[in-house]
Amino acid sequence: GLKKVGTSYYYFKKSSGKAPAFTKKSWKDASGKVWFFKSTGKRYPYSYKDTGSTSGNTAAGYIISEAKIKANGSGTAAQLQAAYKKIVKRSSYQIVLANKITSASTIGSYALTCAKKKGGKCYNMAALTFVTFKALGSNPTLVNGLCTKNGDVKKNQEHAWVEESKLVYDSVFDLSKKEMAFMGIAKEELHGKDYKNKEFKLSGVASGYADYMYTPDKQYTFK
Repeated sequence: GLKKVGTSYYYFKKSSGKAPAFTKKSWKDASGKVWFFKSTGKRYPYSYKDTGSTSGNTAAGYIISEAKIKANGSGTAAQLQAAYKKIVKRSSYQIVLANKITSASTIGSYALTCAKKKGGKCYNMAALTFVTFKALGSNPTLVNGLCTKNGDVKKNQEHAWVEESKLVYDSVFDLSKKEMAFMGIAKEELHGKDYKNKEFKLSGVASGYADYMYTPDKQYTFK
């Protein structure tokens, strides 16, 4: 069970009372608060909100603890940015779980894979961003859709990103240069025009991506 050692908490095995039972895992207490236990078994001192799955909770715990965010359930802009920067800086582009997210039940596993492997495709990166934002207390939306460059629909690419309030977060596009150009872009500044569902055009926000347009797929949009 949960035991205090000095000023820190650990979760020990019930059978022997030794060896931390939880290392790099999340645990939800009776009050509904979620806690993360680091590799040493030591509990990160700040709780956060339930993301809806154990995998999602654990994935969020990796980021919140590594970024040293004093989570308080408010989901402030500073907390979201700190989490986003940590996700980008620790990650690389990898071909893992490459299929589009078609069910909310798989978001947690996509996120945890990204957290453990320190990278993935856009779906993994979006999933990890989504659960971390949710754990911090914000109300993000995970969006699957199409990414079109220079208006050439023949070169549409399936893509995934996160929207929070009126901002867009696209961590996979920040992986190469780590310049955080896609951290919280205001939708109204994306030069968007109505096209089918919605289409957003990125204008001058990052070298090489100035002419991208996003078309969300409402069928595979998750809150």
